[in-house]
Amino acid sequence: MNNNNENNQNSKPIPYSLFRIIGGISLIIGFCLLLSMILGTESFLSGGVSMTSISIRGFLWFIFSGLGMVLLSIGFRPIIAKYSIKSAKYIQKENSSDLRDLSSDAADIHSDAIKKTVKSIKSGLSEEEKIYCSNCGKENKKSANFCNNCGENLKQ
Repeated sequence: MNNNNENNQNSKPIPYSLFRIIGGISLIIGFCLLLSMILGTESFLSGGVSMTSISIRGFLWFIFSGLGMVLLSIGFRPIIAKYSIKSAKYIQKENSSDLRDLSSDAADIHSDAIKKTVKSIKSGLSEEEKIYCSNCGKENKKSANFCNNCGENLKQ
């Protein structure tokens, strides 16, 4: 385990500037190939250049341009990451009070919903069956002997 840490400490950092330089040169070569391909197409139409030559330039343009873009994206990765982190921190700092308010409101909404659910479950479990008075039609507990409203005998 100690040997692994020594290897990490002794390893050289990735030369991002080298990626940027090689990527830039590659893109310049690709741009030159694109121009020569365009000019070669005009020459081809007038009969001066073969189509194979133009196709090879197009293929090389594709390779050099693609390679240049990949190398540049690798070369600028730490810079992009640094600015991304800065902007994320700025957004978080600027919007922290809004986020706190939203989370508080959401907690209150969920709290109310949970309280209502628990209350309805408790009332459903503790609620006795009801019977209705044949005289007045009012609701009474099933265990009641007389109507709470009119006093009629419910156990008939």
